[in-house]
Amino acid sequence: MLDNIKSRLDTELWIVILLIGLILCFMGNQVFLKSLFVFGFLALALPGYLVGNQTYGLPGGIFGLFAGGILGGILFISLYQVGLFMLGLLVGGAIGLILSGEILLPAVLGILTGIAFVVFSGEFIIFGTALIGSYIVCESLFALLLPGWTVSPGMVFSFKLIIFVLGMLFQIGIQSKH
Repeated sequence: MLDNIKSRLDTELWIVILLIGLILCFMGNQVFLKSLFVFGFLALALPGYLVGNQTYGLPGGIFGLFAGGILGGILFISLYQVGLFMLGLLVGGAIGLILSGEILLPAVLGILTGIAFVVFSGEFIIFGTALIGSYIVCESLFALLLPGWTVSPGMVFSFKLIIFVLGMLFQIGIQSKH
């Protein structure tokens, strides 16, 4: 019975992750500021929890989680350029992880794409949200549809590339209508 409940929770969690990936991949430019808030929330929620938990125990940790998260979200939106850089850092890191399992390539690509996102923000917002979204969509689909299977790297890369291109084209199409 416990395994059935755990499996159901895993499935529901993967469905939520899939929906988030689809929104980022196909609507990323339209939800960018909300995404910045979420990225900022995630960036400072854990440090807030750790500081609050260490000082006041679990209630302080929960308060610190929300206070740090909300502060991070507001900070990322207020410091738009920092948010763009952080998104670029995530995108470059994701590309680096796809290309290599080493730490140096994701770090270098993250910094370079972070700078590029600040300089060419409009184009890179579409690029970055489609890339991150396609990665999330593919990983969640594989987890939902092929649990426990070993999938060839070529198939994974091809699927991510197809979803990425479709997401970019969709976002460009929506942007050209506005």
